Amino acid sequence: MKEDVFRELVWAAVGHYLWWPAIIVPGPKGGILPVDRNKSWVLWFGDHKVSKVPQKKIVPFIPIYRKFASPSKPRTSQ
Repeated sequence: MKEDVFRELVWAAVGHYLWWPAIIVPGPKGGILPVDRNKSWVLWFGDHKVSKVPQKKIVPFIPIYRKFASPSKPRTSQ
């Protein structure tokens, strides 16, 4: 992900933490120091903290959400 796609809704992860929803935020344009070419700044939902995240740990939100939130067959008790 390029840093110029700010405001994009994504899933992101850092360290040993689980994937969490976030928004790409502009680094230098938003008053934050620039990051390496292979990283982006994200604003985490819930705690409103900003982190520098490797791009390989950032994926688009909607396709992943649809994959896991799609209705499944109802379970029946036996």
